[in-house]
Amino acid sequence: MEKLAKQQRGVGPVRFPEDLYGPPVEEEEEEEEFQAFFDGAMSSRAGGRDGKPRFLPAFGQRLRMLRMERGLTQQELGERAGMDRTFVGLLERGQRGCNIERLESLASALGVQPADLLPDQRHERG
Repeated sequence: MEKLAKQQRGVGPVRFPEDLYGPPVEEEEEEEEFQAFFDGAMSSRAGGRDGKPRFLPAFGQRLRMLRMERGLTQQELGERAGMDRTFVGLLERGQRGCNIERLESLASALGVQPADLLPDQRHERG
């Protein structure tokens, strides 16, 4: 026991989480705060205040339109752009996004500028 007391002398008082972070938050409050955070993140990421995605489906429609105008299948576009046809399908359905390098590959495969793949967002802002 003496040995334990000597070891604890230099440690100081034990601090509990509420000492460091304030009183615990009620579970219901925490859930409401998370939902408000999630709703805000979804609206900014998706582009709309209602949480419905706007950019990815619009990008996908634009990609599909350009692909079809050129008479290409998803398989052919995927081969030209160096990606799998299933990924092209996910892009066209607005279920996935792509990075700037893939955007450039898609644009090159379609014979357009990368900016031509981006949907016009001026009319969709709320």
